[in-house]
Amino acid sequence: MVRFILQRTLLAIASFIGVTLLIWYFGVSGLVKGGTFHPDFQAHSSYIAWIIDFLHGDWGSLQVQHFMRNGLVLTVVPVLPIIQSFALTTLLLLIPAFILQEVLAFTSGVLTAVRPRSIFDNLVTGISFTLMAAPSFLVGLIAIEYLAILNHWLPGYGLYDYQEIGAIYGSPQFWAFVHQHTLQAFAIFGRHMLLPILALTITTFPPDSQLIRVSMLEVLSQDYIRAARAHGVPQRRIIWQHALRNALLPILTQLGTQVPRLIFTGALIEFVFNLPGIGTFFCTSIFSIPQETPTGSIVQTPRQIGPVIACMMLFVILTILASLLTDITYSVVDPRVREGER
Repeated sequence: MVRFILQRTLLAIASFIGVTLLIWYFGVSGLVKGGTFHPDFQAHSSYIAWIIDFLHGDWGSLQVQHFMRNGLVLTVVPVLPIIQSFALTTLLLLIPAFILQEVLAFTSGVLTAVRPRSIFDNLVTGISFTLMAAPSFLVGLIAIEYLAILNHWLPGYGLYDYQEIGAIYGSPQFWAFVHQHTLQAFAIFGRHMLLPILALTITTFPPDSQLIRVSMLEVLSQDYIRAARAHGVPQRRIIWQHALRNALLPILTQLGTQVPRLIFTGALIEFVFNLPGIGTFFCTSIFSIPQETPTGSIVQTPRQIGPVIACMMLFVILTILASLLTDITYSVVDPRVREGER
């Protein structure tokens, strides 16, 4: 077991080095400076120097525009504190969406496998393939149109209304309100997050649902399942105790792919719903978005490579850690994986 974990950890470190080398070569070393990204980024000539600075908390910087009376003022601020301030919104979106996604996937996958080729199976499978083909931002826009704008059932914009808290997100007044009125703040956040969580869940659960369905169908056709039925074991016990337990093994291998898919889909959902999260920060750093000044003129926000690289590095770290934890969990559940590594 220790040898297997050591091998997987070394593989994860090698993957991290390989991916970060590509990020440094194409982004940090200055090959894209003067291109589509804003050149105000400190390029390191050495990968070692850059990765050491990154591990010590130097995740780059970005330009922030301030509209003053005497004109537009640009200041350079570090990226890491901004990402840390946006982490709350991203966690409020991804964690509930992941839980609901798996609950919905397991429920629909098992029920369709128990009734193969039935009307219910065909209906769920058809909906799943439709949702897999639909872009997540389109699902979000449809949810905003019908549930927020036309029917006013749920809020469809932002993490909260300014009148509810009376402070800008991330300001000292905002965090003071959260600390002093924690339950009220999270109730406000939860009401505004219901629609984004719903949109993210229904766009990410179909692949898992189909995978569980296929795995359950394969297990239910095994000889030991037929023997259990012949011995009079109740159908519910066969499904939930015998079949599902063995069907979970192939599904565990896919959990590592859930993190990158959930992160990137969540980034689009954050951007569509204008949530102050890491995904919105990543998208607005890529695109050049016009902003209106207090005088009515339009200023084009420059594309900036610093936040893009910092967010990509965060995504890489989370993806590699998720894959490593998946491998370790799978080896604990199925000892044959450890035996195969010897």
